[in-house]
Amino acid sequence: MKIVFLDFNGVLNDTSPKMDHLIDKLKHYHLLWILRLIRYDPLSIKAKYVKRLHKICRKTKAYVVVTDECRGPWITMDPQYIEGKYQKRIVKLLRRYHIDILGKTQYSSNKTRGEEIQTYIDRYKAYPNMIESFVILDDEVFDLYEKFPNHFIHTSKLVKPDDPYETTGLSKENVKRAIQILKKKKGRVVNGKR
Repeated sequence: MKIVFLDFNGVLNDTSPKMDHLIDKLKHYHLLWILRLIRYDPLSIKAKYVKRLHKICRKTKAYVVVTDECRGPWITMDPQYIEGKYQKRIVKLLRRYHIDILGKTQYSSNKTRGEEIQTYIDRYKAYPNMIESFVILDDEVFDLYEKFPNHFIHTSKLVKPDDPYETTGLSKENVKRAIQILKKKKGRVVNGKR
């Protein structure tokens, strides 16, 4: 089995420092209502990134395990029973592109995201060949690069040395690299290293 550990925000959408700066200005002048007026949703998932995720899953026969902060039981529900607009859109797009959600990592307030992923992987240690390969898609580094240097794909880039990261979403280069990682030959996975 091949797994894509997926963070939604920053992988299936994008932001820019300019937009973040504009939002900060609007907050300062108490004008956030303008964002509602133009129906701006910073968490809006974009179909082009879901299509790219679909390409990874289709070419490698991988399943998705959600690591996003907003992971919850809604991930595997029928969209008609989901109350949140954001969650409903995610589920509809994932279903439209036939992306199979295998599950989610277990949230723990005293664990880092990397530790949560390692706990998920460790559940399958009794079945050594169960997880053939995996890739982690995230816009935040957390402890992911340190724990899983050969499996982590960072979907952000530094715009200028003094600017914050720009979340670019899942790029075509990220897709190629993810496919390469997932197609590597089997090997025992311990702490993200073979």
